[in-house]
Amino acid sequence: MVPNATLNQPPEPTHGRSIPWNPLPDAGLALASIQLSRQTGALVLLCARDEQHAYQLEATCRFFADDDCPVLHFPDMEILPYDALSPLPEVVSERLAALARSPTLRTGVVIVGADNLLQRLPHTLLKRRALNIQR
Repeated sequence: MVPNATLNQPPEPTHGRSIPWNPLPDAGLALASIQLSRQTGALVLLCARDEQHAYQLEATCRFFADDDCPVLHFPDMEILPYDALSPLPEVVSERLAALARSPTLRTGVVIVGADNLLQRLPHTLLKRRALNIQR
């Protein structure tokens, strides 16, 4: 833990290491993450406690962010792995869009729920078979 970390003096990031940044309220955490990404030019991963918290962090981060600091939310499937139901098409589209965009990001904030971090992803399959259609 970093008990004395302030918004203006974030802990120094190290490649491959996670740094807990506590205690900050959600708005402070969002602002600090955006500032950290801008100052270091690096990608910041925010791990939310659940999907509702991830959506709240996304909205707050988007408030502080601009075009130079993109905010990417990787949503949860919102179903159980052994459930007979299929996920909503909108959720699948958001997940595929986030996966397609993530390899090109060099700076910004990526928000993901804690449950989502445990899921395996077929990243090489997506790279080979992706088709982007833009307006």
